[in-house]
Amino acid sequence: MKFGVGIIPQNDIDKTINLIKIAEDVGFEYAWISHKTDINLYSLLKTLSFETESIKIGPGVTNPYIKDVKNFSYEIININNLSDKRAIFGIGPGDRKIMEQLNKPWTNPVSTLKNYIDELQESFKKKNAKIPIYIEAQSPKLLEISGRTADGCLITASHPKDFNDLTKYIEKGINGSNKDDFDIAAYAATSIGEDIETAKNASKILVAFLIAGSAPPVLERHNLSLETREKIYIHLSRGNIGKALGLIDDKLIDIFSVTGTSKEIIPRIESLKEANVTQFVVSAPFGRNPEESLRLFKDVIDSF
Repeated sequence: MKFGVGIIPQNDIDKTINLIKIAEDVGFEYAWISHKTDINLYSLLKTLSFETESIKIGPGVTNPYIKDVKNFSYEIININNLSDKRAIFGIGPGDRKIMEQLNKPWTNPVSTLKNYIDELQESFKKKNAKIPIYIEAQSPKLLEISGRTADGCLITASHPKDFNDLTKYIEKGINGSNKDDFDIAAYAATSIGEDIETAKNASKILVAFLIAGSAPPVLERHNLSLETREKIYIHLSRGNIGKALGLIDDKLIDIFSVTGTSKEIIPRIESLKEANVTQFVVSAPFGRNPEESLRLFKDVIDSF
């Protein structure tokens, strides 16, 4: 099992860099950095190229609408050269809400993504840059495309049931290609603590938002009702955070996150490995304190 960390960059760039350096020291191999429009991603990656030594770095994820593909390919190739071949590239189709924020139309997202990746791969090939491309995917169609055209797939999910159901679509795509190796990454909401209650309390708010945004197939997979989702969604939309959190029980925490002490998280990651996951990506909330929580992962990583 490989280990990655999903980072949402802060306005305090030094804090973001420090988190990634801690992750590298602990033994994480990948740093997936969300592409926020108010952060200069290229500048951050350039700094990380010099501030880190072994961890792979790149967007995780971006979308085809934020930046022109020619400019983006040039930047990532440059990062790959500066970092001694450590660049990675995660991209998804975006969503309607993001497009509204960018004041851009969200039309033909799947074909737009596929064409963008084709151009990226051509640019990388021309410069002899072996930069792995991962597709963020949930739908059967995108999962199949990722298996056929990409080097890996980033799936925002935390439970083995999700991967037992979803990886068959990736395998369908792989079977239509000549791939020998493909990386299936679980981009999992994770909360680790020295005691279980601390970890649970840190994960509840994100779990609430994940449930509120869950599609019907996810609810059906875990035998959850639309009523449960709607109750939590209504409380969150009205700012009744306490009432929303009051509906988050241990079952929901287990379905939508990986939460616990290191001893409890290890068997969960082992079960994900059995469900075809090859990279476990620790994403927010991490735990009560992000820096301390990442350090607690040393025992987890060392056990694999």
